[in-house]
Order: sequence, then C-alpha cells, then structure tokens
Amino acid sequence: MKMRLLSKSYIIIATFFYIGFIPIAPGTIASAATLFVYVFIFSKLSPLIYLISLIALFFLGMWASDATDAFYQTHDNGIIVIDEVLGMLVSLFLIPCTWKNILMAFILFRIFDIVKIPPANILDKRHSGFGTMGDDLISGIYANIFLWLIGSFLL
Repeated sequence: MKMRLLSKSYIIIATFFYIGFIPIAPGTIASAATLFVYVFIFSKLSPLIYLISLIALFFLGMWASDATDAFYQTHDNGIIVIDEVLGMLVSLFLIPCTWKNILMAFILFRIFDIVKIPPANILDKRHSGFGTMGDDLISGIYANIFLWLIGSFLL
C-alpha cells in the first residue's frame, strides 16, 4: 500500500507534498507553507505569469482532488490541501509583498475559508474537484478584496 501511495502523483499534488497527512490542522499548515512559496517564487512573478499559474493550479488541483477522492472513495477528503494553496495565493495576488500584508492575507483567508460566505458555501457542497477548489478560490478572492479595502482605508 505504501509504495502504491507514493506512486500516485495526484496524491502528492492534492496533499501539497504530503502536508495534508499532518494530523492536526493540515489546511492551516498548508496555508502557512504556501506563504514561503509566495515569498520566494510568486512575489517575483509578473502579474500575467502569476495569473496563468493560478489558473493552471486551479485545473491541476481539480484533477488531483478528483483523483484523490476517487482513490479514497471520499468527497473533499481532509488530506486534500491543494485548495488552500490556491486560495492563499489568490489572497496575495497583486498585493504588495510585505510581512504585514502576508500576515493579514493568511488571517483573512483562513477566516473566509472557515466561514464560507456565498457562493463559497454552495461550491463547498459540490462533490467534485471543482467544488473542492472553487470554495477556496472564492475565499481567496474575498480575502484579496478585503486586503485592498483595508489598504485603501489605511493609506
């Protein structure tokens, strides 16, 4: 079983390199790990390449989520955290790379991901990779908009 699990590339992707198997708060840990990916990679990309990467990650995450759920015969299995990676990166899209913004994006994304404001709550109920990725995409968009609003009022 262990070797079979390691040979499944979709599980590696869906669990964000096995972070999803961490028994306590894997989504929060994956979100925090994504901050390093953002700082060292995504913050250095042009907006167009960043956006293309987000779109590619959405579709890759849908595939990996669907395949992982089929493998485990579940829906939105708790080990799937690639959706948190996408949501976190969406939260930071076009946001200046400062530690204050990164921390605020993390907090806001986690709140919106937990609360699931419509239409995130509707997508969360869909039994598909689209639903798994979609609710975090919406939560990331809400966090991003909120960050822009906060920045507008604080400047």
